[in-house]
Amino acid sequence: MKTQIILNKAIKTLDNSFKRELIKQGHSLTRSLENSIKGKVSNCRAEGYMLDYGFIVNNGIKADRIPFSGRGHSNSKTSKYINALTAYFITRGLPENEAKRAAFATANVQKKEGMSTSGSKKYSRNKQRQNFLDNALENVGPKVDKMFLSEMENIFEKEFNKQKNELI
Repeated sequence: MKTQIILNKAIKTLDNSFKRELIKQGHSLTRSLENSIKGKVSNCRAEGYMLDYGFIVNNGIKADRIPFSGRGHSNSKTSKYINALTAYFITRGLPENEAKRAAFATANVQKKEGMSTSGSKKYSRNKQRQNFLDNALENVGPKVDKMFLSEMENIFEKEFNKQKNELI
């Protein structure tokens, strides 16, 4: 039972660190991703969950994987990629016609640079737009380690004192 309490403390610390790092990197427009981050403890096992696109935000996308040709010769009349970028810019407050222009401009830059782009760093407080998981772990890892060590020391000391009292 004590193990679950320790793991729950660690998960809460990690969840908060992941969320803080997302905000620092400027990935909190709708708060959907940060609200989806959830660690769970079950049978002395800790697991973490988030929306799938969190891995794209974390790892980025190489330029050759951006689904945009830049030539306008698609057989389809609409592009899911351009529609999603347009919706993003509307969420940021642009009117639809400006959002569509911004979507095409962004698609062209992402086709050259990948995602995240160098220009997107202006939305970040720490000048980073990727690797929020590793950065958060690096920032909070020593605290979580100390938490585990401290709790383990308490358990060992309690058991030692119990054994010592039984011997007397």
